[in-house]
Amino acid sequence: MKQQTPVPPKVFISYAHDPEDKEHRRRVLQLAKRLRSNGVDAWIDQHVEHTAVEWPEWTERQIREADLVLVVCTALYRDAFEDKTAPGIRKGSKWEARFIRRHVYACGSVNTKFLPVLLEGASPDHIPDALQGSPYYSPDDHEGYRSLCRRITGQLANVADPLGPRIVLPPETVPLPPLPDKAMAQQANAYLQRLREETGEIRIGSIDRGST
Repeated sequence: MKQQTPVPPKVFISYAHDPEDKEHRRRVLQLAKRLRSNGVDAWIDQHVEHTAVEWPEWTERQIREADLVLVVCTALYRDAFEDKTAPGIRKGSKWEARFIRRHVYACGSVNTKFLPVLLEGASPDHIPDALQGSPYYSPDDHEGYRSLCRRITGQLANVADPLGPRIVLPPETVPLPPLPDKAMAQQANAYLQRLREETGEIRIGSIDRGST
């Protein structure tokens, strides 16, 4: 039977736009392209930014349909996520943040869908409070990228070995401590006394002595 090809995991990448940091925008796009080249169905707003898109609806649909959401954390994203920016600023990030918070709340505050990602220059302090405590990933280096791919595709680094036969162990014996010399002498004397009492005479009460 032909083995079925696994369904590619669908991933949405959420990040904050910074007009003054075009390099950050480029790095996020590179991450999306790299994931797609490795069999991950990664989506980002830059894929559809030149088409007629209703951004709030499109973003909510991407988050809802994604298996995982990569949250690219920066200081700007954290401030927008926690609504610490001025009104009218970072509207897209704030919208995504509200939707993400509602999702985490609906799951009993147990976050298994939103993965904090730290690109070059970011630190764990940039992770929003609602996502603190979740494992974060730094895919700029080889090992960090492999770790992220393992999480997305569910491929564990250390797979449990199959069970072998049950181990059979002999019962353990506890040696008794030797008796002190005096105690041994008393025990020996008691034994000899009992032996003398039991064998010092022959009881012949059951023998018929009438003809002897």
